[in-house]
Amino acid sequence: MWNNTFRTPIHFEKSSFNIDHPQSILALGSCFSQHIGEKLAQAKFPVCINPFGTLFDPISIHRLLQFSNPLREEEELIFYQGYWHAVFYHGSFKNKSKKGLMDHIESLKAEVNKWLKNAGVLMLTYGTAHVWKMKEKNKIVGNCHKLPGDLFYRQLLSPEQIVQVISDSISELKNLFPQLNFILTVSPVRHLKMGMIENQLSKSVLRFAIAEITQKMKDTYYFPAYEIMMDDLRDYRFYAADMIHPSDTAIQYIFDGFKSVFFSEETIKRVKIWENFRKSMKHKALDEDNEKWVQFKLKCAAQLNQYMTDFPMLNWQEEEQFCKLS
Repeated sequence: MWNNTFRTPIHFEKSSFNIDHPQSILALGSCFSQHIGEKLAQAKFPVCINPFGTLFDPISIHRLLQFSNPLREEEELIFYQGYWHAVFYHGSFKNKSKKGLMDHIESLKAEVNKWLKNAGVLMLTYGTAHVWKMKEKNKIVGNCHKLPGDLFYRQLLSPEQIVQVISDSISELKNLFPQLNFILTVSPVRHLKMGMIENQLSKSVLRFAIAEITQKMKDTYYFPAYEIMMDDLRDYRFYAADMIHPSDTAIQYIFDGFKSVFFSEETIKRVKIWENFRKSMKHKALDEDNEKWVQFKLKCAAQLNQYMTDFPMLNWQEEEQFCKLS
């Protein structure tokens, strides 16, 4: 049959839970969690995005969330070329002072724990089912920190391993933070350094494992970011210059799908109004004393005052700065 739309769009099922203001969100995982987190922040949601940097495999991501385990795994620090490297985390986690690095990590863990006590949603974006392990201790690292390659070897996790670690983590978090809902997604960014075949195998393992988790665990939802990119936006015009990462247009398109799943109609309308207000802030005056410009800013200030009255708990600092008259 002829498809005159020239597309194969994804049909979204509405989530059993909504994301609404002033609900706060913790976003962890690959760089795609950064993209969606930033879009949520622009939509005026309080968001904490990857405080430990981008991480890609499920074990490294969920190791960050072991709050109730009294026998937590000790931090793995490696001293190399004058720096201590915390290889469980992003490559930026290095310091000439061992204590300074440890203090930084502990403060971030406390911050994440505090954030989860008030958060309504934990969004987890998995990039790969491959892990890197230290040869000497056989421990999985979150990042190799550009250390000598002969210190590590690569391994593909099984679906069973992924199901176990994510399920255990979600169960523990629900006991600690019963208000949490979980959004699980597979990053649409392809890991082509491992090769096209290995990347597809890795994504398939992740997808199979997540399907099992969302089928058996309540308060979990799979958002199909990977499928949108691969099956709906399957054209290189939707990629950045490296032909690997989604373009800004693709990210916005995926986020529009995200809104249709998790936002109520009222929230979508509210966010659209605020987006238009932000666009109006891009206007530049040739003359700050021009009467029309003064009236325009006074009108914006009146609108902002209403937004702040309705949602005083949200961050309006940028808008307040714009509305000030010089």
